[in-house]
Amino acid sequence: MIAIVASGTEQTGLDSRERAIETAASLFAGQGFVATGLTQVISESGTPKGSFYFNFPGGKEELGVEALRRAGLRLSEAITILSRGADSPIRFLRALVDALAAGLEASNYAQGCPIATVALETANSSEPMRQAARSQFEDWEKAISAGLAGSDPPSKHDLVVASEVLMLLEGALLMAKVRRETDPVRSLVPTFEKLLLRR
Repeated sequence: MIAIVASGTEQTGLDSRERAIETAASLFAGQGFVATGLTQVISESGTPKGSFYFNFPGGKEELGVEALRRAGLRLSEAITILSRGADSPIRFLRALVDALAAGLEASNYAQGCPIATVALETANSSEPMRQAARSQFEDWEKAISAGLAGSDPPSKHDLVVASEVLMLLEGALLMAKVRRETDPVRSLVPTFEKLLLRR
């Protein structure tokens, strides 16, 4: 899913490790893991080269895992905030759709899912990256299921519906990015309404 809160990340006061993670998370979301070189991350984060390799002895893969975790956490937090502001499951999902569509438009369709792009590039070549991506998707499913449940504990069925919601959103975000329009994302609301009838 798109980084609702990732663009324009404030880096003032962050140490060099944190700046590198924040910068990498943003770059990976916009241009992918493979197209993002360490030189670009080091330059844009203002991280001294020596401290970069001290902070990330595992190199780009270690940075990638940390960037996926950071991007995933940010989106989990955004999902939780959206769910708290909604008084019903469908209003929560509408708010999520609106936020994702707004994020696409604000980035001129450059920012896609901060996890999916990297996962597609690395899942077959890096087990740590695959595991980090899987963990973030699972966290998003939990956050969505909690939003569906409201004040009640999420049921197993809420988790199933949340998984379906996430899969639909991921596909819609890809289509929206390729078409450069938000209709694929916004058109999910009636489908979500039908999913909620099964709850």
